[in-house]
Amino acid sequence: MKIKIIEIKNWMASLSLLACSLFVNAQPVAEASLLASVRYDEACVQWVDSVMQTLDRRARVAQLFMPVVSSQPGNGWPEKITKWVKEQQIGGLFFDKGTILDQARATNHIQSMASVPLMIAADAEWGLAMRLKDAMAFPRSTSIAAIQDSTLWYEYGAETARQLRAMGIQVNFAPVVDVNSNPANPVINTRAFGADAKQVARVALAYAQGLQDHGVMAVMKHFPGHGNVCGDSHLGRTVNASSVEFLQANDFLPFRKAFERGVGAVMTAHVSFTAISEEPATLAPEI
Repeated sequence: MKIKIIEIKNWMASLSLLACSLFVNAQPVAEASLLASVRYDEACVQWVDSVMQTLDRRARVAQLFMPVVSSQPGNGWPEKITKWVKEQQIGGLFFDKGTILDQARATNHIQSMASVPLMIAADAEWGLAMRLKDAMAFPRSTSIAAIQDSTLWYEYGAETARQLRAMGIQVNFAPVVDVNSNPANPVINTRAFGADAKQVARVALAYAQGLQDHGVMAVMKHFPGHGNVCGDSHLGRTVNASSVEFLQANDFLPFRKAFERGVGAVMTAHVSFTAISEEPATLAPEI
C-alpha cells in the first residue's frame, strides 16, 4: 500500500517550537550561520499570530508539550494520541520505535485531526533506522567523523533531512555534540563524532547545516555535555566531576560554536556538573 505522508510546508508546524521559519536550500559554506537557512516570511508570521489569537492560555501552554508515543497498532496508543491531540491540543509528538508504514499511517491520522498542525520529531542520529526497524541505516557518528571531507558531512545531514521530510518529520534530535573523552562512557560512545572537541564541533555543525538547509531543525545534545561520564543518565543520577577549566576546553566548546552559528535548538543533559552545581544540568539555574 502506498501511503502519502502529510508534509508541513512553509511554516514548520507547532507555534511554540518553530513558528515563523521557512527553510530554503543553500550550499554549504565553511562558517555559514545556521540561521542563514531560515528566511523570515511575513505571511507565516501573520498566520501564526492569527492562530495564536484563537488559543486560550491553556491551549498555548499545551503547545509546549511533545510526548513520546508509539505508532505500533494494537497497543492502545491511537486512542491516547487522539485524546491528546483533540482534547489537550498538544503541540507535537515524538514517535518511538516502529515501522515506516505504521508511523506514516499514524502521522496522517493525527495531522488530519489537529486544529493546529503538529510538530513531529524523531531521534534520527544515524537516520530513521534508529527508531524505524525497516528504514535504511547510516553509519554511526564516529565512523562519519573519520571521513575527511566536510562536504560529505553536510550531505549526510541533507540526505537525512530528505528522508525525515518524506515521513512528515520536521525536527531531528541530532546531532550529538558530546565529546567522547571517557572510554568508559556506556551511553555516548559511537554516537559521538569523536574525542577531540574541535573535530566534534566541525562535523556536527556541517551535519546540522545539512539538516537545516533542507527543512529539518537540528537539535544539539546533550547540553552542556554527556561525554565525560561513567553512567547512563537514563537510568539514574550521572555525574561529571571535571574542573571548570576542563569543561570549558572540552564539553562546552562544541556547544559554544553551535550558539555562535545560531543552532535551531538544544537538548539538555540530565547530568550533574559538580564543579558548577549539584543539580543536574536540566534543573541547575547556573547552567
